[in-house]
Amino acid sequence: MRMTEKKKDGLKGVIFDVQRYSLHDGEGIRTLVFMKGCPLRCLWCSNPESQNGKIEIGSISKECIGCEKCFEICKKNAIMLPDYSIDRSRCNNCLECAQVCAVKSKRVVGSIVTVDQLLETVEKDRIFFKNSMGGITVGGGEPAYQSEFVSAFLKACKGVNLNTTIETCGYASWESFLKTAQYADVIHFDVKHMDSDRHFKLTGAKNEIILENLERISEVKDIIVRIPVIPGMNDDDENLYNTIKFASGLKRVIRIELLPFHTLGYGKYDLVGKENSLSEMKSYTKEQKAELAERVKKMTMNVEIRIM
Repeated sequence: MRMTEKKKDGLKGVIFDVQRYSLHDGEGIRTLVFMKGCPLRCLWCSNPESQNGKIEIGSISKECIGCEKCFEICKKNAIMLPDYSIDRSRCNNCLECAQVCAVKSKRVVGSIVTVDQLLETVEKDRIFFKNSMGGITVGGGEPAYQSEFVSAFLKACKGVNLNTTIETCGYASWESFLKTAQYADVIHFDVKHMDSDRHFKLTGAKNEIILENLERISEVKDIIVRIPVIPGMNDDDENLYNTIKFASGLKRVIRIELLPFHTLGYGKYDLVGKENSLSEMKSYTKEQKAELAERVKKMTMNVEIRIM
């Protein structure tokens, strides 16, 4: 038994951020842990740095001062002049350029942590949790991508009486998903589109596994179903109605949250060398949110709906 516990204490996960004082990722004040790695490629992804499950090099050319240190140290000739951007086809992610960059134009995206290290970090915010009925939320990325680590971390959180939530796309084997979710008090479960073919075009995967996992987990866990609302992609009345109807029929759904599209992730695509295919799309305005609220008001069934 002691050997097993020791092994679990030594589990390592890859995260890319810990965000404190979050108010939109669960009840009360939350500390949000971002895991790296996601099986989906949603066109509107607001955390493109989460998609790769490994530590990677990031680059922000506009912050570069042209000192040439990264150019000089790169053994793969992956630093391109005149802007010192990275040729990702040559880069081997050795991270040496980040080590010599004084202004963090080149930076490491991601870090390796143990369960104990991460628990020590989030416990620093315990006073805020106590006063607001808050706790820990694990998102990403997809928590089930690192199911063993996330399960051990949430178990450790429960061991010190911290409230726990996960934010998930639900695309995982049932075994991995259940392991990830077993120590979560509440699950925020994203439903991108009810039509499987359309879901594939928007995310790179069909939705049968996702909807099956949602139905099964709603038998044993409290669920908040979240719908990212993307103009022209899944915001039509038919899809919204079908999603709300499906969610309303689940057993332990607390409410449905509609998440209007925003552009907060736009600046991070260049960081990890990804193309933003929605770069011309604008965030929802107050007027558009009000119009959305009026539309879904007519669809309300036996569950609360919030526009976030």
